[in-house]
Amino acid sequence: MDLEAYVNIPKFEKFVEEQGIKINRVRGYRLMKDEKPITKDEMYEIVEHNLPYILESILTRRYDPKLGFCYYAGYMSNNQEKKYFIQVDEYEKKINWKNIHGKLRKKLKYEQKCLAKAVFTQWNMWNKFCGENILYIHAKQGIYNWSDTWRKDYENEEWYLDSCDDAFDNCYADIYAKIKDDGRFEGLNNTK
Repeated sequence: MDLEAYVNIPKFEKFVEEQGIKINRVRGYRLMKDEKPITKDEMYEIVEHNLPYILESILTRRYDPKLGFCYYAGYMSNNQEKKYFIQVDEYEKKINWKNIHGKLRKKLKYEQKCLAKAVFTQWNMWNKFCGENILYIHAKQGIYNWSDTWRKDYENEEWYLDSCDDAFDNCYADIYAKIKDDGRFEGLNNTK
């Protein structure tokens, strides 16, 4: 969820409607002309920052044969196990790689690769449109959402440029739209 884009919804609604853009389940807007590109180093930092949370989800995932699928316990059965794998500093969590071996290490490396691919896909698309008179739309229409078929319909619209799933929550998607440059969006600066 992009909270900064979320607060822009009320002031962008009329403008978006006038542009002929109709999207279901919108969760935020940004004008890309006001945004700054993300560097590769920042993308790697995003991956490293979020990897301990992925490890926690791996460690709390439990398979229930009665249900026939995995669920998340929401907590680790043993808090010592968590401390063994994840070092918590004052401000952030870090993975204690020297304690991770075998299947767990292989699984975590695979998840790291998948996360890096998703982060680079999302932010490279962001960088492609930075500084342009383009509207960024954050919507609850990712691949792991039942509404994904709506996003496929937008590809035929004249305003549609591109879209991708959110790297951290695939229920959300970033959609980029052309806007008519008639000067009316000058008052819609982002809340920075």
